[in-house]
Amino acid sequence: MEGLRRFSRLFAVSAALLAGCTKEGGPEAPDATRSVVFGVPGVSVETRAATDGFYDRFPDGGSFGVFGYCLAQEVIDGNKNKINFSSGSSPWGSKNELCRPRVFNNVEVTYTAAAGCVYDSPVKWYRDGAAQGQTGIAADEAGDGVLSGTDDYLYSFFAYYPYAGQEASYRPFAFTRPASDADAGAPKFSFSMPFESGGATNFSEKLDDTQTPDAMFAVDYNHRKTEGQVSFSFSHLLTGLGFRVNNYSQTAESGGTGSGAGKDLYIYSIRLTGDFYRSVSVDLSNADVAVEYDAKDVYRGYYLVYQSEELDGTRVTWDASEGKNTLAPTKYIRLLPGNDAGQGYLGPVGPDGKYNGKLQVEYRFGDGERKTEELTRPGSFAPRSGVRYTAQINWVGDAFVVMVQGDNDEVWEEGSDDEVSFQ
Repeated sequence: MEGLRRFSRLFAVSAALLAGCTKEGGPEAPDATRSVVFGVPGVSVETRAATDGFYDRFPDGGSFGVFGYCLAQEVIDGNKNKINFSSGSSPWGSKNELCRPRVFNNVEVTYTAAAGCVYDSPVKWYRDGAAQGQTGIAADEAGDGVLSGTDDYLYSFFAYYPYAGQEASYRPFAFTRPASDADAGAPKFSFSMPFESGGATNFSEKLDDTQTPDAMFAVDYNHRKTEGQVSFSFSHLLTGLGFRVNNYSQTAESGGTGSGAGKDLYIYSIRLTGDFYRSVSVDLSNADVAVEYDAKDVYRGYYLVYQSEELDGTRVTWDASEGKNTLAPTKYIRLLPGNDAGQGYLGPVGPDGKYNGKLQVEYRFGDGERKTEELTRPGSFAPRSGVRYTAQINWVGDAFVVMVQGDNDEVWEEGSDDEVSFQ
């Protein structure tokens, strides 16, 4: 079971604006024990530049969607349309099948550096007294119900990024549960890549990697209003794959051997081709989150990892001093990792048990001819959500050898305050 990677929170805040939060020194905040207030969302790793397409902090101006739960319905089948007013203090694991999203149902929350987190129509925590008129409780449901011990009520919140409204042409997340305000149970959703299903079998379609969002998800289980603001620690859903070319053809004096010793390598282009998973379905009903990939729902084509601007290709010298023997494009491609070796990582395996994905390297070595080499994914490579990898394309002797390794100094951290794991 692979965990969503944990992110350290970047900020601590004590002030809020309207129904959200402000940075310190901002306008006077509402009482976080009366209204639901969201802290500045945390994302990490701080040491990594955000230019590689993976956020190291929540984006300024970004919006995330929120679902919030607390009260459950009655457990008896005939009474499931009635609220169980004594269920507020029950932990999420014992009531999630009967909870409706009364507190938040896919509400947009927007974060800006200037104002913090803001959403429309402030939501009040439950308070002791008559149920009539309280958050998410309709008049015909309240009856003569009474809420008590509300300081001990346990709320659970689920958040996802990016949020997209009904009018958006591309909506990365789709929720099959809840389908309405009356739908009970933990969230169940799918995430889809911004590409049409299918594609040319010769992988001739160019894929625009910049269109894929840095999809993230977070939860806060069993939160009491007395704890104050709700703080989300977002975790990445996708994996990141970068590339690096190394020329290990040092001269004999530097330890090189063979006929290729001391020759330069020239790179014209690098492509990643194949069938790639287009969507993933996630069910949060249990602690062991159910994650499913559909082997038939794929998109195919090629990602242009690198294109030389030089007519004769980009020179990668044999001289290893000061990193001169390395070509390292800054691009990291965001992909759905897959979660089963039998079904396939990055994309499904074919009837022959092999993945059709290839790295195509167009190159020239020394004074040789311009060639294209097709390299297969190493069999030991098992990508995970929230981890960034680099494919080391090593020229050794007279051939390429590919090794894929995690960027250990910048890997998203193990574990999560979210208590959510992806299998």
